[in-house]
Amino acid sequence: MPVTQLASALVMGALVAVVVAAVVRGRRWRQYAPRPDEDVEARPLPAGASEDPVGLWVAAFVVAALGTMVGAVALLSTPDLGLTSGPVLIGAAGIVSLYLLSGVYFLARERGHPNSLAVAETATVVGALFLAAVAFQLIGA
Repeated sequence: MPVTQLASALVMGALVAVVVAAVVRGRRWRQYAPRPDEDVEARPLPAGASEDPVGLWVAAFVVAALGTMVGAVALLSTPDLGLTSGPVLIGAAGIVSLYLLSGVYFLARERGHPNSLAVAETATVVGALFLAAVAFQLIGA
């Protein structure tokens, strides 16, 4: 049985490598440069908004990372704390997923991509994470 699973994992890994190679070679993405929208006029920033939102994203990432670290330590030190209940785990996974997906969407919009392409990139990340979760579940690690 373990030999079959190992062979299946190797075949799937080879298929993923073939698909990645085909995508990389299939489009001239190195020459891509987004065109600015000429019909869109510049909007003033709301009061109190900074010119560069990178600091806000970095701060949110640091808070999320520290929260995850504190949660992991609390979970390991006191298992009866109640952090392993379904709603708590689903809520934590939802917050991390929302942060990741909104980051992908806003990054795509900042790079000049239209709304539809930003949504497509976000959906691609969701699909990749779903496939990784299914593979993780099937391997049983």
